[in-house]
Amino acid sequence: MKNFCTQAACVAVAILSLLLGSCSKKETELIPDRQYLAVKLDESKVDEAGDTSWLIIDSEGNPIADAEYSGYFCNISSVEDGMFWVAVLNNAMDRKEYTLYNIEEPQKPILEGMLSATMFHNGRAYICDEKGDLRLIDKKGNTIKKLPKNVEGVNQTFTSDELSVFVNHNEKYGYLDADGEVAIPAKWKFAGPFNEGLAVVGNDEKSVRIIDTDGNQVGKFNAKKLEPLTMVFTDGLMPVLDRGTHKLKYIDKTGKVVRTAKGKYTGDYHAEVVYFDGFACYVDGEKGVGIMDAECNPVVNPAYQSARHLSNGLFAVQSKGDEKWGLVNSKGEKLTACKYQSIITQFTFGGNILVYDGKKWSAITPEGKKVSGISFYDCEYGLWLECERKDPDYSPDYGTDDDTEIYPDDLYPDDSDIYPEAEDSVIMDADSIIWDEE
Repeated sequence: MKNFCTQAACVAVAILSLLLGSCSKKETELIPDRQYLAVKLDESKVDEAGDTSWLIIDSEGNPIADAEYSGYFCNISSVEDGMFWVAVLNNAMDRKEYTLYNIEEPQKPILEGMLSATMFHNGRAYICDEKGDLRLIDKKGNTIKKLPKNVEGVNQTFTSDELSVFVNHNEKYGYLDADGEVAIPAKWKFAGPFNEGLAVVGNDEKSVRIIDTDGNQVGKFNAKKLEPLTMVFTDGLMPVLDRGTHKLKYIDKTGKVVRTAKGKYTGDYHAEVVYFDGFACYVDGEKGVGIMDAECNPVVNPAYQSARHLSNGLFAVQSKGDEKWGLVNSKGEKLTACKYQSIITQFTFGGNILVYDGKKWSAITPEGKKVSGISFYDCEYGLWLECERKDPDYSPDYGTDDDTEIYPDDLYPDDSDIYPEAEDSVIMDADSIIWDEE
């Protein structure tokens, strides 16, 4: 069960990162449009060991109030709900500590010395305070709810379902409501995030359950036969791998297979095969990756090395051979040549798409035209979804993943999007930022 939980639940977090902020926007907007971003404008500051310094710019490339954030292994979360966190290594305690800011007053700390924190959603966030207590707070740092001692961690929701996964001291999973109260008791060995009123839970692979927001079972399936690739529903469907035929299939909320993709599913393309707005990527054996419509009919032939969802019918595609990236639409029309080393598909920035040419980041419009005024050497965009209870005297061993995870069996391994302790300079989800490792 460990392999199934690890793989599917990690991808569920990647999918949720795409859904951040989307519940308040039109349904056809797949990924959030950011108005602020933490960047390094000075080339000399890129790749400095230990001490790092960041500025926050707006979508036109202007620094926000000249506020600079620096310190050992300094990380900055995304600006969500007008709020953001800055995490810096406390040398005396040898641990990361978190400071809360409002983008309207970016030089005025609201809370300092927190041991763990999530981003804000609808004016609320979870923290682990300096005493090791888990709390739900408002934008002023006031406590809304102090969580009981048997709650070990919370994975903040960013969907309209308003239910967050929590884990207790017995390593059982349940759900908290928007006020931090238990909505569904912790009785599962694994639990995926809610989306579209549905979540995937269970205690063994043979009988995986699909539940509604009241905790009632609406469907089930056998994960030994149909391996879930995401543990999250989008467009009313969840992708699964038929372990017998190696076919990519989709189940509805009852657990019934309702669609089957063409070709044989190979590789590790779990996040790409999720349906959004009636389209999904698919893999056809050695041919490559293509795009299909709501009925699993190919609309873009499987000629690419990889493909990723963007908004409004756009996809980032990677060519074979030189492995460069470009843009196509759902009709297969090329909007840009495959010439970029990297493309961020996790979010747009002021309605534009961030691309990397191997030297600097810049922005292009959805039509592929270059945007003036946006240029930087490095960026950090931490998606901090998880808050865990920590001993106030704890001193983590940086460089390992045992100081960051709250879930058993490596349910969420050390991916830089949900672990701000990671030492990578670009804090992105591995399935959302496309990075050439050269």
